[in-house]
Amino acid sequence: MGRKLTLGILALGALVLVGVVFYFLGDSHATRSMNVQRLVPDQLSVALRADRFGDYRHSTLLVSGQVASVAKGDGAPRFTFLSSTDYSVSCRLATDATVPKVGDRVTIAAEGGTAQREPHGVLLVGCMTP
Repeated sequence: MGRKLTLGILALGALVLVGVVFYFLGDSHATRSMNVQRLVPDQLSVALRADRFGDYRHSTLLVSGQVASVAKGDGAPRFTFLSSTDYSVSCRLATDATVPKVGDRVTIAAEGGTAQREPHGVLLVGCMTP
């Protein structure tokens, strides 16, 4: 009985040690691969049109521009940036975010990986003001 208990404790200790090592390796990888990109809406529009939006998939996007329109849909407020292209960049705001007015200049933060393609643009989901 003593030998089984010792082996069980050793196995549990090894399992905990492996978990701790993988935790720190994952944390290290996440920290080294953090990527923040400052953009204007036209840059995102051009990337979408050229089918290169995947370039932003692993980035936190800081997008600055002027608000062209504001709408309340799907329960969350949404606004569209003014753009000189025929592809739009829209933001669905976090539920507690302050809704901008048409004409306001705003900067938002959004995860590129959660962006959704729309027929003539891109929707950034969960936008927040930094």
